[in-house]
Amino acid sequence: MRYYHAYIRYGGKPLVCSEYAQYKNIIELLKFISMKNKIKNIIIKVFNMFSNKQFVIICSTGGSGSSFVANIFSNNKWLVCLRPDGGSQKSTHSEYEIYLDRTRYFFKTKLSNTASQYEMFSETYEELSSRRFGKIMLLSMAWSGHGFMGNLNKKVIYLVRDPVYTFNSYSGGGWRKEGGERRINYVEASGPNDKVWIDSWLDDFSLWAKSTENALKSANNGKGYLVRYHSFKEDWSKIPNMPPVYLSFGSLDAPSKYENFLTEETVEYIRSKTNYIWNKVLDF
Repeated sequence: MRYYHAYIRYGGKPLVCSEYAQYKNIIELLKFISMKNKIKNIIIKVFNMFSNKQFVIICSTGGSGSSFVANIFSNNKWLVCLRPDGGSQKSTHSEYEIYLDRTRYFFKTKLSNTASQYEMFSETYEELSSRRFGKIMLLSMAWSGHGFMGNLNKKVIYLVRDPVYTFNSYSGGGWRKEGGERRINYVEASGPNDKVWIDSWLDDFSLWAKSTENALKSANNGKGYLVRYHSFKEDWSKIPNMPPVYLSFGSLDAPSKYENFLTEETVEYIRSKTNYIWNKVLDF
């Protein structure tokens, strides 16, 4: 059968008719998935209009399993306000742009593009907690590390993971390689084992140490729930009136996750800087 070149280029090579047809099918599939997700969100929103009020805050630094948790909540017909505080860790958008994009579905902000993270947190908490109906989950990435959650009149759920595996995932060693590469390039480091990147992560780029310290303090004071990645099922099952996230959680950390990605020197360095707090998490 004779093929004719379609007048379109993909990957630097002209497509033949049969390949062009496959390409069109992929586009149609992506459109279908996008439409399906929009319909799903509309259904969830309508369902929430008639459900009793429930407002939950979950704090988790990047690489700690929060995407899995958010997906389970969404599948259980919760509206998820997804990381409106993640702008400081993005190299593609400003803090305000991320905040605006992640909250526009829930409320219209009154803040300007010069607003501080605390002002963004205060507005988000006020808007979401004052709703009279619906099940809403706020997934926070940085506000716990900034210390904003300590004085709330509600218990917060904190997801905490071993710092080495958190760093590995955050650096692109997990299922989101492109996200890690973008962050590493943002601090002008050469790769995950570059000390420039490691020290940035240990400091205020990810806020892992500060977030973990605040999570422990909150849990010890009875103001929050500590959910550790390595004992996820046990810890999550103790939280009342929550979707049974732990039933489908089966991930286990093992050195094979970072083999051929992180060097032993990197692992040892991270351990030396975080053991003081991580040992307290293990003993909790």
